Amino acid sequence: PVPFTLMAVGGAAAVPVVGILMILVVSSLAQPVPFPMFPHAQGSPTAPLTLEVFVDLLCPNCKADWPTMKRLLDRYSPEEFRLVVHTLPLPYHRNSYLTAQAATLVSKFKADLFWEWMELVYAHQEGFVDTSDSTTQDVVNALREWAATLGVPYDHWDAHWSEADLPTRVEWKYGVAGGAFGTPYHKLNGVPVNAMGYDGWAKILDGFITPQAGASHVQKPNKGKQGVVVDTGECQEGGVC
Repeated sequence: PVPFTLMAVGGAAAVPVVGILMILVVSSLAQPVPFPMFPHAQGSPTAPLTLEVFVDLLCPNCKADWPTMKRLLDRYSPEEFRLVVHTLPLPYHRNSYLTAQAATLVSKFKADLFWEWMELVYAHQEGFVDTSDSTTQDVVNALREWAATLGVPYDHWDAHWSEADLPTRVEWKYGVAGGAFGTPYHKLNGVPVNAMGYDGWAKILDGFITPQAGASHVQKPNKGKQGVVVDTGECQEGGVC
């Protein structure tokens, strides 16, 4: 089938869109979602809802989208909601593939380190904007030093750097084969979905699962001039690298 995206919007127009989304997602609840190699995931593998996020670690919009994803993890029980992150390095982001390969390596050393690695790269993302004066090996050496700050021994890095290449490629191919063409790219139970920030995602997910006690309330959309809905999320609508 041809890939398509459902976008959560405000107003009456959202009703048929969300209705179609519910049919597609519910029909997929009983179907296991296969992932390449080992997924970077938080939440139970048996959770009824799985949100996949395809990210380029050097994409500014992925960095902006990540706080929303973390808030969703806090909003829902891990028994009901699972977040899976895949690296999808884009060819026009210099050094993106190297940061993804490094993510594979540190995850192989300790699975939970992936999340720390992602936070670390996002925090230093601007430093990779222009590395024209550095060689590829210079960048790899810098990543090696960063990994060491997370507890990854130098000998582990040296022994496994080359072999981390194949699973990184497989993960990229998995994303592209599934229709991912930019980042961040989201799939809810295998269905491509785009939403406007935390409130947009909460409105969709609340239709399937119940928020945990103490979860923040979903705000009503702000309206600017002429009643135009203003996005209050971290990443703007269509914010894709």
